[in-house]
Amino acid sequence: MNNIKIASTAVYHPEHKVNNESYIEMYEKQGKDVRHFYENIMGRKDRYLIKDLDQENNITMAFHASQRALAAAGLHPADIDILYFATQTPEFLMPTNGLLLHKELGIGHNSAAIDVNGTCVGMLLAMEQAVNYLKFTNGAKRALIVGADHISRYTRPEDEVPHGNFGEAAAAIILEVSNETTGYIDSWHYINTDPIEYILFPKGGISAIQDRKDLYVDWTGFDADSHSIPPTAKGIKNLVESNGYTLQDVKGFYMSQFSIKSLKLLSNELDIGMDQFKFIGEKYGYTGPSSPIIALDEAVREGSLTRGDLIILWSVGAGMQLIASLYRY
Repeated sequence: MNNIKIASTAVYHPEHKVNNESYIEMYEKQGKDVRHFYENIMGRKDRYLIKDLDQENNITMAFHASQRALAAAGLHPADIDILYFATQTPEFLMPTNGLLLHKELGIGHNSAAIDVNGTCVGMLLAMEQAVNYLKFTNGAKRALIVGADHISRYTRPEDEVPHGNFGEAAAAIILEVSNETTGYIDSWHYINTDPIEYILFPKGGISAIQDRKDLYVDWTGFDADSHSIPPTAKGIKNLVESNGYTLQDVKGFYMSQFSIKSLKLLSNELDIGMDQFKFIGEKYGYTGPSSPIIALDEAVREGSLTRGDLIILWSVGAGMQLIASLYRY
């Protein structure tokens, strides 16, 4: 059976850059000292935000990232057989965001488009589904997977965790059928719904929306790391070893960029140096489902990753759901 390899990656972000000081000053006026939280716990410095809502949204960001991924792979929109759009802040519920992006890109009629909302694990889930589609669908050769979120529009200024932590960006990745020895190897999944009510959007569900104030993320503080890091460390070890490798064989770990603290804890649990974990959260903020792929794209562009390297992609989503995937880049 043919392998499914990563053909290209790409990233797009808005031009408007906001640094920590804007938030630190704002929260000082609320009587909150957030400098240590943003800089040392979350690892933030800058983030890009959509400034003009008339000009940019999830779909426009996804469009630009997709165009760049196509160009990087030397492909045209007509070369794509299936499109996955991963977002937890869809611009539309009907039609799907995937269909709208399909139209803007000019992908051909004989193709498919799907929206995926797996919260922050959505892009990795979509990649796994794309692998299965390409392996078992006759004639399908390439999949375009895009992730884009616009969380900051739906956060309350008094909630420092979501409001100053997130940034806006889109990532795109193209998977294609290949005879090469690179590509997707395996995945690991884990779900623990004990903290399912700590992050809600919208808070009371769509049926309870009465006005604009009901369209905010409701974020209750909890120790997410205690729920996610122990099973992730065990899951990654099992994923790597069950496929005949060791953790030392893995060249790079491209993970959720939610916080630098989480990656440090995971580095300690796996006994792997932090230099193996690509952190770009100080540059982009937390971009949700696209964050592991933005980290991967950064490594590709700086030349620290080469074809044939073994890599891990990992993310954690509200609810809580975890996924780790093993690829040979």
